[in-house]
Amino acid sequence: MVSVWYYFGMAGLTTRLPADLHEALRESARVSGRSLNAEIVWRLRGSFNGAPSGVVQDAGAEGVDSPGRDSTVSRVFARRGS
Repeated sequence: MVSVWYYFGMAGLTTRLPADLHEALRESARVSGRSLNAEIVWRLRGSFNGAPSGVVQDAGAEGVDSPGRDSTVSRVFARRGS
C-alpha cells in the first residue's frame, strides 16, 4: 500500500526504494544541484515525455542543465554491482 496526501496542490507520496536506487538518486541530485525531490520529479516527468524505455533525456528541468549527471548514476550502480 502506498500512502498519498495532498498539501497546497501537491501530492505527498511515501514509497520504498532499493538502497542502491536511493543512493543513485541522491548522488544524481547532488551532482545536478537539485533536491532529492526535484530529481525524482524531473526523472518521472522525463519518463512521460516520449523518451524510449531506459533512456533518460538530460534536457534539464526548470531551467537546470546538468551534463554528465547520468554517468554519475551509472558509476553508483557499477560500484554496487547492479
